[in-house]
Order: sequence, then C-alpha cells, then structure tokens
Amino acid sequence: MINKYNSLLLSPLDWNLPEAIQDKAINNILSLTDFDYKSLIQPIDIHHWENAAKVLSALGYNKISHLTKDLLEWVQDVNWPGAFIVLDILKTFPNDFLLPYLENAIMEAKLSNDDPWLEYLSIFTYCGKFSKEEFKSKKLFDILKSHEDQWNV
Repeated sequence: MINKYNSLLLSPLDWNLPEAIQDKAINNILSLTDFDYKSLIQPIDIHHWENAAKVLSALGYNKISHLTKDLLEWVQDVNWPGAFIVLDILKTFPNDFLLPYLENAIMEAKLSNDDPWLEYLSIFTYCGKFSKEEFKSKKLFDILKSHEDQWNV
C-alpha cells in the first residue's frame, strides 16, 4: 500500500503527463534519502511503471537489492511497462546474490505452470549471465535453457 506522501511523489511519473513533469518527478524521487523504494514496484497503475523502473535503475544495486524478489516478479510479463528496464537492472546484480532469488522464481513459475514467466527468466541463461555450474539445482538451469526459444527471434 502506498502512503499519501509517496503517492504525491509517484503520481507525476504518469507517462501521459508532459515529459518535463515526468523528468522532474524522477529527479525529485532520486534526491530523497527517506523514500520507500518498494513503492516503486509497479506503483499506482501501468501508466507509472516505466518511469518507476527508470528510477529503480538509477538507484542501483546497493539501494534496491532488497527488492530482488519483487523485481523478478515484475518480469512475469515483459509486455508490462518497465519490464525490460527491470531485466537490465537484474542483469547487473552480482551472480552469487541474484541466483538464489532466480532459482526461487524458477521454482515458483514451474509450480504455477507459468511458461511465459519461465521464457522471460531464461534471458539470464540465454545472455550467458549464468552457467549450469553456478546453479545449485542443475534441473532448474535445464528448465530455463528449455525456454530460451523466446529470444531466438
């Protein structure tokens, strides 16, 4: 739930507003030291998501690593605004930090029969970020590898 203060700061991220207003909102949020970054995870409605992802990207790993599970859930559908920005953010996270979260997301997607999410998560094996040797469960790596056709366009 987003509090009123954060809602006031997030509302101008709406992509329907003039670009100058969006840019000012992004810079305002980035200048804050006491902002709840979790409120940037798919806030308000889809009109705000792309710019929220831009803010998260600018914040960097040290400030948003605690949101890794949420970021992986954001990429359940790469058609959602900001999803490709989030994928790029996740690709910058250290492998040893990201891998346990990724393995959990793979298991969750597999258990819920969410093949599209598995396809989107397979970008991490397709781009070579992770090797089979790094995975605790080699079976999870194989699951991702089997979904890489998404990227062979």
